[in-house]
Amino acid sequence: ESAHDIGLVGEDYVWFLASIDEITEQGYALDRTKQAKLVDAIRGAIVMNMHRNVHPTFEVELSRLQNSYEFRSFFLESHPPEDRAVYDDIDLSSITPLISHFSYNSYDAVMTLGIAACQIEENLFKGEDYYTQIKKTKFEGASGRVVFDHLSGTRIYQRLKYS
Repeated sequence: ESAHDIGLVGEDYVWFLASIDEITEQGYALDRTKQAKLVDAIRGAIVMNMHRNVHPTFEVELSRLQNSYEFRSFFLESHPPEDRAVYDDIDLSSITPLISHFSYNSYDAVMTLGIAACQIEENLFKGEDYYTQIKKTKFEGASGRVVFDHLSGTRIYQRLKYS
């Protein structure tokens, strides 16, 4: 509704919305009277949900990392002493990690960058070489098989499930 109020949605706009469970779950219907702005805002929108199979190892390790004293110490020590005070009032172990398809895809994106960099034989390499290697990278990721189109460099969408 806020996007409607500031003119970001409406006629002449096309939006692809991802994973909006609040308005896409089965049996949900908008109330045109009470939610008129929202109805107007999403009119003509294409909503795509990416399905993911739960990857138990990924979720267990993410939780273990979050609750690890060693990880928290490493995280704090990686910041200059003058910046550490910002984290004094934050208890990382009390934060529940948000696990969604974004978590899975973010993990796979970082792994792609790391794997590609490790597969380049030179210690110093150019961006073009890195990009070429990224397009060759293939692995079984948290979100499923990760494979890239050799021409465009985009992840091959057939490996992902959408509705």
